[in-house]
Amino acid sequence: MACKTTDVAKACNVFIDFKERGSLRKELCVSNPKSFIPQFPLLVNSLGPVVLEEYRKRIRTDAVLKRLNYRGCMVLFRLTSIDPAEYVRAIQEIEMLSTKVNVGDKKTSKARHSFSDVWRENSVFRELIMSSENQEETKWKLEGEYGYRLATNFMPMYAKSIFEYFDAKNVLDPCAGWGDRMAGALSSRCVRRYVGFDPNKNLMNGYKHILRDFGSGVRNENKNMIEFDNGYVIYNMLFEDGDFLLSGSIFDFAFTSPPFFDFEDYGEYMPKYTDWIDEFYKPLFELTHKYLKIGGVFAVYVKDTISGRIEDFVVEKVPKFTSFVVRGRIGFIGGCSKRKRTIYVLKRTL
Repeated sequence: MACKTTDVAKACNVFIDFKERGSLRKELCVSNPKSFIPQFPLLVNSLGPVVLEEYRKRIRTDAVLKRLNYRGCMVLFRLTSIDPAEYVRAIQEIEMLSTKVNVGDKKTSKARHSFSDVWRENSVFRELIMSSENQEETKWKLEGEYGYRLATNFMPMYAKSIFEYFDAKNVLDPCAGWGDRMAGALSSRCVRRYVGFDPNKNLMNGYKHILRDFGSGVRNENKNMIEFDNGYVIYNMLFEDGDFLLSGSIFDFAFTSPPFFDFEDYGEYMPKYTDWIDEFYKPLFELTHKYLKIGGVFAVYVKDTISGRIEDFVVEKVPKFTSFVVRGRIGFIGGCSKRKRTIYVLKRTL
């Protein structure tokens, strides 16, 4: 029995290509017809195309509160509503529900199941989700009880505000992720060009969906790259592997939220490093420095996890092997936690 995933695609024009996303079939159904597993409920269906489009427009129009020089931050941003962030989540949710998020104390790290793992393996869990009045809310409520944790995305409204605060024009995003910073760039008044990297090929159709919603089509495409007619480019590879593709490029602004070591496991597309600092983070900062103009700014959202202390690396080590100087931090309030989170701001000086 085949899944009705194509019905989801038709409902909101979500691009789902089974030739490229064979793993998706495995996530939504099993090969034995006698043990058919129903499709898990998707946000794209619960929102519907009208609300999805409303949220997309609100990324651009919703007010974001700003407070300068507040409690150690050069600027603190606060949202008036987190709802528009559901736009990107709805488009990339299948991959987000397949992501495993690690948990543990400071000495141990334990990989949880992904939501799709639990959905596939636990019929009681499926029944609880399907029978609930608010299926989306129930996905979050059952995290602890069923041993999974949902991946989160960076609020595109914050990304838009940060681009506009720095008047960014030509943007590099070494870890494009779900596409939330790209949506923020598309919604901003200033960004003219955005170049992003991500090795997960299952996100590429989502990027095309987002660009199409903002009125841009594909100009050129191959297995490693999508170039859009508005000047945006996405490379389907690791940033360090695409160094040669940026030859001659200079950016005035870089903004990214790299993987927090192995805090989130994105499956087969997750880089496998024995030393995340030397193999991932150091090349990330070196290459970003290389392609930023002198005076250019790198805004990077990182935080310490059970896997390592990246913040110390940014503040103490990065200025020793680059000309980056830490100019300060941007603060923003977490969507659900309401806690203040910070983004480091580095400036290339030489």
